[in-house]
Amino acid sequence: MVFLATTALGAQFSSASTNARVKRILDRLLQLKPICVFMDDAAVYNGKQIDLRSKIKDVVDGLGDVQEFNGIVSIPRHVDHPADLEFVRTDFRSPFLVVYSSATTGKPKPTVQSAGRYLLNGTKESRLHRDIGANSTILQYTTTGWIMDLAAIAGLVFGRRTILYDGSPFLPDVKEIADLSNLSVTTSTGMVLSESLSEWFYSEGFPAHTQLANISGGTDLAGCFGLENPISPLYVGGCQCAGLGIPIAVFDQADEGASGVKGTEIPDSTPGEIVATGAFPTMPVRFLGEDGSQKYFDSYFARFDSEFDFLPVTQCEIYNVTDTQFTEEVVDSNCVGQGRPQDSDESLVGRVKEAICKALNARLVPKYIFQTPEIPTTVNLRKVQLPVK
Repeated sequence: MVFLATTALGAQFSSASTNARVKRILDRLLQLKPICVFMDDAAVYNGKQIDLRSKIKDVVDGLGDVQEFNGIVSIPRHVDHPADLEFVRTDFRSPFLVVYSSATTGKPKPTVQSAGRYLLNGTKESRLHRDIGANSTILQYTTTGWIMDLAAIAGLVFGRRTILYDGSPFLPDVKEIADLSNLSVTTSTGMVLSESLSEWFYSEGFPAHTQLANISGGTDLAGCFGLENPISPLYVGGCQCAGLGIPIAVFDQADEGASGVKGTEIPDSTPGEIVATGAFPTMPVRFLGEDGSQKYFDSYFARFDSEFDFLPVTQCEIYNVTDTQFTEEVVDSNCVGQGRPQDSDESLVGRVKEAICKALNARLVPKYIFQTPEIPTTVNLRKVQLPVK
């Protein structure tokens, strides 16, 4: 409701998840410099109610130096006489939403999307790719801090119904909550669904008429590079088609690349990097902030080797903890994803994990931390991850 009310007034909206740590929330808000912040005083997680009042106080304290900030707004739960809704007309390119990158190469980049561009792309995906209309109902399983939260809102343009929930929509048993016999589409993202899960989907999970949609997109484009459509065959291990209006190709991920160096396009069915080879409708308007234009340029034309692994946490966030809180004991560190059955915990490792948990989130604590005599780097001292993995 806050999203719809804010954008109706022509203002910019942004959000964060209720389970995010205060530091992660402030990393976003201090760049946004909000006039007001809407916060719930409680949230439900895994069937338990979490008191958020202390988090509200910490957020208010953290925004103390932001001159534009007027305070926290508590949403009235019972209103006898709601105000009339008035819409403000804005330009097609006017900013209406700020979303955030995953902070792979620093603090999360506040990406500004325009109302017209998003409505155009949302209409394309909802109507043409998903065949969604006024009789459709959607439940998008997501936090409010993720770009997928938009999926719960986009179809309202066509009169579609959307299901909102607090906590988990799957407890105690999803079959006791909803009748899924008429379910038409289920989307899966993050990576292409495995063959075993795809087989389970139709053999045990859902009826044959339910379409399994592997989608692949991103926060910066507020849409999909690859997604489903209602007419093409469905095969295990891939997306049905490329998004209409977005020119994409697969490029050799081994190319070093640099300013002015052209990448190598490779044939279909060959592993590589998805690249948008031209302009597309939902390119961001800009990045927020005085240096937003330069950050916008660098994000698409500078190289960040070995750092785009589709992780919910990034190496930079881990480094921010180890580099600032263990300056006397840790000279340098390197964060990669690797599974090892051995290695016992030590006191320093335990304290590093505890610090990461406190500063970020318990889910983002690395399972393994190793001591090493040196940290491999490139000639310009950029930490190297791929050889370590």
